[in-house]
This record gives sequence, structure tokens and C-alpha cells, in this order.
Amino acid sequence: MTYVINGPTNGFGVIFGNSSGDDIINAFADFNMVMSEGANDTINLLGNNDTVDLGTFTGKTDAVNSYGSNNTITGTLTTSNVSVNGGTGEATVTLTNTGGTTNVSVGGYFNTITVNADATNTIVSGAGNAYVQLGSLIPDNDEGQGWNTTITLAGTSNTVVGQDQNTTITGGLGYDAITLQDGANKITELGYGNNITVGSGANTISAGSGGDTVTIMEGDLGGDDPGTPVPTDTVYLKGTNNTVTMADENVNVSGGTGSGTFTEVVVPVSAEYPTPGNNGNDTVTTSGADNTVTLLNGNDTVTITGPTGSNTVTLGNGNDTVTLAGADNMVTAGNGADTVTITAPADRTRSPSATATTPSRSPAPTTSSRPATATTRSPSPAPAGTRSSSATATTPSMSPARTTRSRSAPARTRSPRRAAATTSLPERSGRPPARTRSRSAPMRRSPAMISRPAR
Repeated sequence: MTYVINGPTNGFGVIFGNSSGDDIINAFADFNMVMSEGANDTINLLGNNDTVDLGTFTGKTDAVNSYGSNNTITGTLTTSNVSVNGGTGEATVTLTNTGGTTNVSVGGYFNTITVNADATNTIVSGAGNAYVQLGSLIPDNDEGQGWNTTITLAGTSNTVVGQDQNTTITGGLGYDAITLQDGANKITELGYGNNITVGSGANTISAGSGGDTVTIMEGDLGGDDPGTPVPTDTVYLKGTNNTVTMADENVNVSGGTGSGTFTEVVVPVSAEYPTPGNNGNDTVTTSGADNTVTLLNGNDTVTITGPTGSNTVTLGNGNDTVTLAGADNMVTAGNGADTVTITAPADRTRSPSATATTPSRSPAPTTSSRPATATTRSPSPAPAGTRSSSATATTPSMSPARTTRSRSAPARTRSPRRAAATTSLPERSGRPPARTRSRSAPMRRSPAMISRPAR
């Protein structure tokens, strides 16, 4: 049987449900207090600043529908089906539903949502500035292992903290802070400046658009215990100024366009982690300049593309593979069969890859009637500081050896009585040869050849 219970129309009521059956409770106006007594309740909060206590029960089906702000919903349940919907912001939802199903979907800003980790949770946190907590804040408490939680964020400046449940988080437009412990977590963030920390597990993280910080730390699911496989984490980055810190797992990082910092750290031996970590086999694939990659022991692969260079890579022992591009890169590796490939920037000199011959701008000289021997000038040496490409290029001479042609010029005479004696002008080196003119040398008259008229 279903009972309908209405509170006072002006609010400020204390409303009790029934101990059995199904209740529909309507709380009008503001500042009402609603107490569930064990029935399956549907509670409608039509105002603001209301408080709902779902009690301590097992196997119940309760729904709270909020239409105002600053409402508070609490309950300590077991294997129940609980949903909280609506609201215009600043809601406080604190529910424990061990082994049950909890759905929280609220609107507005500045909502605070706390649920237990060992349940199937689905949470829509509102429009931004939300705080979501899964389980207690006790570290390494092993809460929620094997359970699944899905969280949808919106807006900016959201905070999520959680235990060992498998958590899927989407949304968020930047400056979100997410801290989860162990589990196979899938986090997809948008926007700039997100801070994401996870523990051991097969985590998949899309960090945001740049300026993001990702930390993957050792936890109970790491590979230190004998017989426990080492999980593999995947991190996707965008933009510049990202920071990734990793410990004792296999981590694959890709994306980012420069000024990234990728660091593997050592987990100290303690009662929680009695054996040293294996450091993992890590892969870092990024681009741009001014990246810093520091990895410990393991078979690591580092690839940094882009023409600029100025990257620093430091590796521990292992069979590592490093591929870089550009200039001013620095690589330091430990013991192992390492392979380092650095692609130099393309040569920008005028010299082509193959030797080319540039034609001389000076025409071949033309000699006079007497053949002259041409002198071939040796090519000038290449200027100092010429950059060479990856293949050795030969810089061609600007002036090849000149080929000399001999041409006999006919003697020009002014008088048939004058003998044709030729005179050659010397050739001028480096300039077009002067035009040669042949003149008849003047003849000196002997006295016998002078005739005078008779007197």
C-alpha cells in the first residue's frame, strides 16, 4: 500500500514516514526535516534547506527528489537501491549503502557528495566546484576493491578522492583535483591545469589540454609481491608544461608538445612495500623542445619528435631505446644494450646533396693570332662554419676551369708597300680580352729609296 504524507505548507515541519509499505512524502517550503522509518520512500523536497535521514535499513528502495538548494540527505543502508536527484546547488549528500546501488545526480554548484566505495555508484556532480568522496580517507585501507563507480563532472575546480574501487571519471573543464588509490581507473579530463593521482592498477588517463600533473604511485596492486603481475598504465597528454611522475609500474605516456617533465621515482622499502620495486618498463612518446625524461631501471623507450631539440634524457640500467630529433639533446644511459638515434636538423646551406657544377660567369677568353695558354684558377675553399647535412656534401666551385680557344687574327695592312708585321697585346686575366688590332709597322726609308726631282 502507498501512503501520501504532506508536510506543512509553510515549511519548518518534522515529517515521519511509515515503517512499512511505500511512502510518498512532500516537504513544502523551507527548513523541513524528513525521517524515514523503514518503508520504501519517495521524498520530494520542494524548498530549500531541508534535511532527509533515510535511516539504517537493509534492502530498501528510496528516492529523494530535490527542487531547491542547500538540502542535506543522509543514510546508512545495506544492499539497498538509493537515488538522489535534482537540486539547484550546494547540496550535501552523505550515504553509506554497503553492497548496494547508489545513484546521485545533482545540479548547480558547490555540491558535496560522499558515498561508500564498496557499492555500485553513479554520480553526476553538478555544474562545477563539486567535492566527491568515495569511501574513507584512510590510505591503503583496501576499500571498494572490485566495485565500480562512475562520476560525471562539469565545470571547473572539482575535487574527487577515492579508495580502491574501479573508477571512471569524465568531464571537467580544468583545474580539477583527482586522487584515487588502487584500481583500474579510467579518467578523461578536459581543460587546463588538472592534477591527477592514482595508485596501482591498469589506469588509463587523458589528462587535459596542458599544464596537467599526473602521478602514478605504488599501491597494494603493484608488482612487488611475488606472483603479482605488474600493471600497465596509459597516460595521454596534450599541450605543454605537463608533469608525469611514476613508480614501479609499466607506464606508457604519449602526447604533449614540449616543456614536459617525466620522472620515475623509487618507492622506499617499508612494512607496506617490503621488497624493492622493479621500476617497470616505461614508454615516453612526446614532441617539441625542452622536455626532461628521467627513468630508472627497466627496458625503456623514449621518443621525442620535432625539429627543435634541447631535450634531456636520463635512463637507468636496461636495454633502452632513445630516438630524438634536433640539436642540443643530451642522453645519459646506464648499463645495457642501449640504442640511441638522433636525427639532425635539415641542412639549410645552398649546397645540394650531390655535387653540382656552377657555370662560370666569365666568358672564355679569345687570344690573338698567337695561341695563348689559359691558366685555370683553383676553386676557393668553402667558408668556415658551413653546416653539413647528414650526408657529406661537396661544395662546388663558383668558377670551373676555363677552356681556352686559340684564334688566328689576320693582319691588317694600310699599304701594300708595307710589310705586315703583327703585334699582339697581352691577355688580361679575369676580364674579357682586349680586342687585338694588327698594324703594319712603319718602314724606315733608306737614302737610296728617296728620289728627288732633277734640277
